[in-house]
Amino acid sequence: ALHVSEKHGVIYMVTKAGYLFMFDVATATMLVRTKVSQDTIFISTYSAKTGGLIFVNRKGAVTSIAVNEPAIVGYVMNNLVQVPNRQDIAFTLARRFGLPGADELFQRQFA
Repeated sequence: ALHVSEKHGVIYMVTKAGYLFMFDVATATMLVRTKVSQDTIFISTYSAKTGGLIFVNRKGAVTSIAVNEPAIVGYVMNNLVQVPNRQDIAFTLARRFGLPGADELFQRQFA
């Protein structure tokens, strides 16, 4: 299932096999790929309250997933070394969605 978070500018993709992918909506760059459930995902929905998603697996476990706002910009800048435009993505996320972590980038941009 695909869920778009207008709050954070990301697209969540959760698979039946229990994997979560998170993409930047502007560039379609994959930001996160991780296994979130050992069991089959039964159903998922967008959560307007958190800007994330909620899913239920076959065993009935309900899980909520959302962007870690204080950490996502730093994560993109420091952990996605394989992405050549990672600083642009981080700066855009911080600027457009008011996320912390790009102070140094803002200073360089306007210095």
